[in-house]
Amino acid sequence: MAFERIFIASVEQSNAINAAADKGCNRLSMAGFYTDCIIADEQARRRGTARINWLAVNLAIIARWPKGLAYIKKLAYKKFLVVLHKQTDDPAKASVK
Repeated sequence: MAFERIFIASVEQSNAINAAADKGCNRLSMAGFYTDCIIADEQARRRGTARINWLAVNLAIIARWPKGLAYIKKLAYKKFLVVLHKQTDDPAKASVK
């Protein structure tokens, strides 16, 4: 039996902002939260529902890691592409469910 994860923009945004404030969270873990935000934002865009407030998420990251935002984004987008690739052999045709 397979489970499909549901991504909700407001929840993923809150998780990311809380993670950025948590001293136990490292940049690699933060990239995972950022990836979840990317997926949630794409799903919200397709559904026409509330989207991620990227300014709030990015500012929370900058407050914790002043020079870390670009690194975290790079890791997050790499992970996002892996998610897309797992869904199809042709990432150009992939969709985030």
